[in-house]
Parts: sequence; structure tokens; C-alpha cells
Amino acid sequence: MLLGNCALWLDMGLGKTFVTLLYFLLRFRRDGCKYFVVVCPTTVFGAWQEEAAIHLSKVPHQVVIAHGTRKRKLLSQLRQEQTQKLTIIVTSYETLASIANYLELLDVSGIVFDEASKIKNHSAKRTKSAQSITRNLPNASVHLLSGTPSSKNVEGYYPLYEILGPRRSGADSPIVFRNTYVESVRIARCRTSEGEIVFIKYDTESDYENWARRHCPRGSNQTYWQLHYILETRGIRAGNRPHISVLNCFHKPIGTKNLDQLHQITLSNAYCLKKEEVAKDLPSKTNVVRSVEMSEEIEEVYHKFKEENHIALRETRFSFTGTGNPHLKLHQIANGFFYDADGQPHWFEEQPKITELLAILEEAGDQKIVIWSPFRPQIKRIHDALTEEKIEHILIHGDVPPSARAGLISHFRTKPECKCLVANPDVAGMGLTLVESHLAVVMTNWYKADVRAQLIDRLHRIGQHHPVTVVDLVSPGTLEPHILRCLKSNLDIEGEVLTGAQLKGAARDHRGDGQEARSTEESEVAAHGTR
Repeated sequence: MLLGNCALWLDMGLGKTFVTLLYFLLRFRRDGCKYFVVVCPTTVFGAWQEEAAIHLSKVPHQVVIAHGTRKRKLLSQLRQEQTQKLTIIVTSYETLASIANYLELLDVSGIVFDEASKIKNHSAKRTKSAQSITRNLPNASVHLLSGTPSSKNVEGYYPLYEILGPRRSGADSPIVFRNTYVESVRIARCRTSEGEIVFIKYDTESDYENWARRHCPRGSNQTYWQLHYILETRGIRAGNRPHISVLNCFHKPIGTKNLDQLHQITLSNAYCLKKEEVAKDLPSKTNVVRSVEMSEEIEEVYHKFKEENHIALRETRFSFTGTGNPHLKLHQIANGFFYDADGQPHWFEEQPKITELLAILEEAGDQKIVIWSPFRPQIKRIHDALTEEKIEHILIHGDVPPSARAGLISHFRTKPECKCLVANPDVAGMGLTLVESHLAVVMTNWYKADVRAQLIDRLHRIGQHHPVTVVDLVSPGTLEPHILRCLKSNLDIEGEVLTGAQLKGAARDHRGDGQEARSTEESEVAAHGTR
């Protein structure tokens, strides 16, 4: 089982929830431990309730959802009841800080952070809340669960391992960790006298400081009259000596380094298992990319938006967050819609991706299909098209109440006539088992690699008996091919870090003495139990 503070990096679909429930049961029966806390996204609440009902059916237990307006009242009642049941308190990362004082009053024996990739940003509020609660409950074991521990970049491993204990990451600070494992260049974002934004790449901090000392008048806002560095924009040369104002400086990651060293850190902190190691009979997974040309109308609007907003696109860091972000708007246009000034969606007359989707449905015959889209307007048009074709389907998105989702999912899984599930990855991409389908269509990819991995592995997991096919609909000449390529690259980096970190060689207790937390015999039992 899970011994000492450790992480459990298992490919999605290998039973992280099941293993954790067995651990709770062991501690309950062997040590009399009653209270355990599970921190996870709200979309996974139902999965913990369902799994506990199945696997703990013969044990007196209760699952308490500490979320919403009654969370504090429920926790106060728990303290007063002095229950003898195995009690699993499920809460969200966003709620954790507000109930920390109540949890500290309970005799909590273990804290589990499910979908731990949610805390990969060391400066985020949820990460600080997680670190705080683990420090304030010193008698509780701490465990991290994830199938994608750090899909965005290797820096995400720092806060994860630090939650397990101080210096478990092997670094004194996030800056030291980044400098050890991330290959980056230093960029100064500047404005010329003509108002154009330019990016200056400089090699070392000393270069930057020496330049500032020579050319920055005392008391000025870092204004320079010479350029001795590489200018990465068109038409600007060092010999021109333009007036330059430095706006900000940042590190731009260009690669990774020392991954063997990070792999060794992972060996000492985590149990890692891949599907091919423990589920060798799991059917194959195939990724297929189908190019979908934009209609003339969409293409015209797409390129017009690029021309009119080229400065904003260049000056804004790439992201799909924020309603006014130009990259997000460009991505929406490529997918057949845009929002007007009043925030109302408008659709283009032709919808090439939905036309391609209907062709896939026809090819699939009677197969059940899961269709993923992050955009509500696109989901609505898919719904309209399926309704017109008289194809029975269900929708799962943010406006569907959580209480209704379980019934809808059950309908899709058990009713042969219900052919399609159309879902938003942020709402239905975690905690669901959808092995009744073995064909997924990704209408467009979001920018998070862990979200993509999650939605694919809703189908490709233990219980699946057919080869899984994942079809990506990609419009050439847009951001989409680049996004897909970057997502696959991020996951490859993660594979290098985790490869070889077998279950039997992981998870030491870093209590300061550097000794093994348990005996060899117990470690072998743990390995056997988790497998």
C-alpha cells in the first residue's frame, strides 16, 4: 500500500481511486484511523462516491462532500458525532483554505490530493493552501495521485514534491529547481520610440546588469540608447540605435536538461506505473488526425482578424484564458463562431468540422462515440446537427447540474439507442469511466496537455475490450496544428521523467534521517498490493 508520504503516478484508468480506498480500509482496520481527506476537482466528487459505494460496501463508511454552503456545518457535525465509521471527507482545491481550521480539529489520518496536476504552479493560491494544510496536520500521511503529474513543463514537479515534505524536490527554491531542469533564454520586452514592441535576447544576467549600468541614467525607468543584443523582430538593427524602453524581463523556456537527475528524484518520491506494465492485455490506442479545411467565409474572417490584430497577437502571451484574449478569439473563429461586442455568439453558415463529424458518425455505424469540445457554442451546433439527424445523444457541460450528470452518463452507458455523448473536457474529462465507447472525436484541442490526456483515457482504461481510436479534427493554416504538436511534445517530456520509475523502487520517507520508511518486507507487500 501507500507507505509514508509519497506520490502515485499511475496512467489513467489503472485504478488510483481503488488503490487509495484499499489504503483507507487498511488504516481503518489495522490502526483504527477514521478520518481521511480527499482533495480533488468538483467534477471528480461523484467518482469517489461511486467507487466507495462499490468497494467499501461491506464496511461501515460515509463519504462527506465538504463543498458549498453547508461545508462548515457538516464538518462541525462530524466533530460532534465522534463517529466509528470510516469517514472520507471530499473537498475541492478551491474550498480547502476555507475549511482548513475545521479539518485541523478532526483527527485526520491521511490527506490525498487527487488529480495533483492541479497544484503544479508553486505560486498559485491552491498550491499554498495544500502546503499549509499538510504542515498543520503533521500526523496525517500525504499522498498525491495523478495520471499526468506535470504535463505542461517539468517545473510543475517542484510544488508537488515539496507538498510531500521540505526539500523533497531536491532544490532549495523554485528558482533553483527551474535553473536545474529548464533550459531557457532571457528576454527583455521593450518598446521603441515608434511604439513598436521588440524582444531582446541577452545571454547572462551580468550582460544585462552591465548594460543597464552603462546606459541607464540614474533615476530613469531603464531607458537605453544602444543595443548590444540580438533583436528578435523585423527591421530593427543594433546599428540604428533606436530609443528603447524596457517594459519587463522574463525567462523563455526552450527545452529541458538534467532529466536523468529529475528521474532519480521521482524514484525517491513516487510510485510510477504505465499501462503497458500492468495492463498488458489492454487494447491498443490509435490517434488519427483528420484535416478539415475552413470554409471560404471562415478563412476570410480568420485572416482578417489576424491582420487587424497582429500587434495584439504579438504582444499578448499565448493563452486561451480571458474573454478578450486575441488567441482565444482566433481559435473560436477557426471552430465556426465568434462573440459580438455584447458577448453573444454568432455562427458561420457553413460548419466544416460538424460536417466532418457527421461523416465520422456514419462511418462508425452502431458504435457509441464520445465527442469532446471546450466551446459551448460549438456544443450547441453539434446538438442541433445531431437532433436534425435524429441521433440520440446527451450533453454534459457547465450548465448541466452536477446532480443530473450521473443519470445522463448512466443513460449513455446502458442504453444502446443513445449513440453520442457530447461533453466539455473541463466538466466531464475527469473521474468518468466510458469504456462502453471506443471512439472519441476531439473537435478542437485545448491548450492543456493534461486535459487532453484525461479525456482520452476516459475510454482507454481497465475495462476496455476494444482498440480505442481518437480522431483529432484539425484545420490547417490555423493555431490547431501547432497546439496539437505542442501537446504531444509536453507529454513526451513527462515520459522521460517517469520512465523506469517502477513501483518497487520508489517512495522513501524523507524525515531527515534518510532511512527507509518501512522494512523491505513491507515494501514488497506494498508493491504487491498496489499492483
